[in-house]
Amino acid sequence: MEQTIIIEDQLRSMTMGDIVKKYPAAIPVMLNHGLHCVGCNVSYDETLEQGAMGHGIEEAEFAEMVSEIKQVIEASKVNSCSPLNVTPQAINKMKQLIAENKKNGYGVRVQVVSGGCSGLSYDFDFENKQREEDKVFEFEGVKIYVDQQSFTMIEGSKIDYVDSFQGAGFKVVNPKATGGCGCGQSFTV
Repeated sequence: MEQTIIIEDQLRSMTMGDIVKKYPAAIPVMLNHGLHCVGCNVSYDETLEQGAMGHGIEEAEFAEMVSEIKQVIEASKVNSCSPLNVTPQAINKMKQLIAENKKNGYGVRVQVVSGGCSGLSYDFDFENKQREEDKVFEFEGVKIYVDQQSFTMIEGSKIDYVDSFQGAGFKVVNPKATGGCGCGQSFTV
């Protein structure tokens, strides 16, 4: 229990820039709680607590946000041993998209491509053929194809699907990312 308090206290006093850099999976949590300035230059030097209080987030909601961020961080550590992790929400969405687009027999290609304000971004598309250099993972009947070059950049990542007021889409929690943009759509390694 004491370790939980220390981690939550550390999160409260970390700058938003450090949180975004070290734990990009925290971005959707902050956005869901009304802390929309995570991509702003000024907010990078504010502590999480300063930013939240400065934007009128009440202490009870702030404590809930810190707890959710802590859960996201712990979940990413637990799953980081596997070469690729996919949440049930992401698997279900992939199945839904395959069915809606009448792509029976297809899986999903996940690729790292040049682009975005941080230099690299993730691309998702339908795929039904394994290429020679591909690594193929299967989750509940859904095949995920990743080329070797992309795999070196996303190994150990977790793919999730998030549907929030700020938008919906696949999110990649990448332990190899050394930086990212405030919106969480692009990264650097």
